[in-house]
Amino acid sequence: MYIDFYNKKTISKFYLSKVVFLFFILFTIESSSQINYSCDMEGSCENNWDNNGFGEASSGCVGNGIRDNVWYSGRTYAGWNDVAVTGHAGGDIAFSCKIRLVNYNGSTDQPSSEFGTMRFYYKSSIPTSGSPGTLFKTVTSISGCTDITETISHGSTISNFYISWQYDQPDWSDNDLYVDELSLVEATGPAVSTGSLSGSFTSCSGSSGNAVSFTVTGSSLDGNITVTRPNSNYELSPDGSDWSSPNAITLTKDGSNAVSTTVYARVASGASTEGSTNITLASTNLTTVNVATGGCTVNTTAITDGSDISGLSSYQGVAGTANSFSTSGTCLSGDLTATAPSNFEVSLASNSGFGSSITLSESGGTVASTTVYVRLAATQASTGAKSGDVTISGGGASSQTVAVSGTVSAAPTYYVNYASGSDANNGTSSVTAWKTLAHAFSVSGLNTTDNALLYLSSGTHYLDNETINGNDNLTIIGDGITSTILEPVASGD
Repeated sequence: MYIDFYNKKTISKFYLSKVVFLFFILFTIESSSQINYSCDMEGSCENNWDNNGFGEASSGCVGNGIRDNVWYSGRTYAGWNDVAVTGHAGGDIAFSCKIRLVNYNGSTDQPSSEFGTMRFYYKSSIPTSGSPGTLFKTVTSISGCTDITETISHGSTISNFYISWQYDQPDWSDNDLYVDELSLVEATGPAVSTGSLSGSFTSCSGSSGNAVSFTVTGSSLDGNITVTRPNSNYELSPDGSDWSSPNAITLTKDGSNAVSTTVYARVASGASTEGSTNITLASTNLTTVNVATGGCTVNTTAITDGSDISGLSSYQGVAGTANSFSTSGTCLSGDLTATAPSNFEVSLASNSGFGSSITLSESGGTVASTTVYVRLAATQASTGAKSGDVTISGGGASSQTVAVSGTVSAAPTYYVNYASGSDANNGTSSVTAWKTLAHAFSVSGLNTTDNALLYLSSGTHYLDNETINGNDNLTIIGDGITSTILEPVASGD
């Protein structure tokens, strides 16, 4: 049954059965070697598509396009031209077109929710509604004028090449579907592409490096592909385990003249460090394809030490503020240990975990660049200058050292003597002690100095909700547990 869509207003929408829109496109291209077709759906090329409901109209994606009215959920609408594509040489074909859904007899793009499902097929004979061909693309959502692209890889020559599509209208929405700017371009001659390297080329001196891989995809090949290493610094393998032919390997094309595989390469055991070179891929009638190695690095078993640290400081009895250096290791047989000298501590964190030594974990022969924190320890027997070397050792490598130095100062010390002191004194010695805690906690010095010591004489000292605002780590020391007494003062006493 043939339906004239442009007179569809005369058809009762309630009495039509389920409609599915199916449109077939058949076209011919005169070519002696490869397909290279395009049609802007205007002028002479549009005549091959102007049937079965589709016709040239404005509001296409680029100028005019061909459109059909899609308004009825159910029935199959078919359309095709009466010629076929010829000249296929067996290569991949890049398909592209533009599609657009607008309101009926208008130019307003419809939302994606009103778009149904559009499926694209190719076939070697004229399609039918029951036999559209081989599916190669499904579109379920568009936004305005949408580019539809796909590569058709059949693997052998198709003498007569047809493209078809089917559109399923989702509901009773009254819209126009446009098709515009359709093209088919067959790959010209053999084509080979490669993927990115999976890693970098490194090794330890005297040993082969880890395998680095890349993908190889070839089409329309006239011969097998030969992969050749740059020089004796590298080895090649077809599978990452068989390295018996390190100089070159052959990638054999299949029955459709294609190759899709992975190639493996590594640094050879006798290699030396060098800059970037090329792994080459060659085949009949193919321009040589290069894969840049990025160079190879041959490491020795070694520890890299960091910069020396000076200027550390602390008060006796209080740990100092940490500073840091970075270290790393290559071609190691195990973990590294960073050991602090006397009077110092090390950690992998800036504010916790300090001790006399820490472990730097090795993985795959490497200790990645690691930050080591160093500080003066709280347990200092004396004040003055302190120095030594943090030693990094282990993993079969020669030990390295990082020099560290700093100064331990006596803690700021203050005194309170309720019996003989005076709040007019400066409180910095037992002779010039303050009298009351209230005064001591209110004056600058004790109230603003971190890590201070406060000595209390024997006797009773009175506390009246005293507050220290600017002192961290205040230590209060009495003459004895029974001789120095702290007594709170009740409000009003």
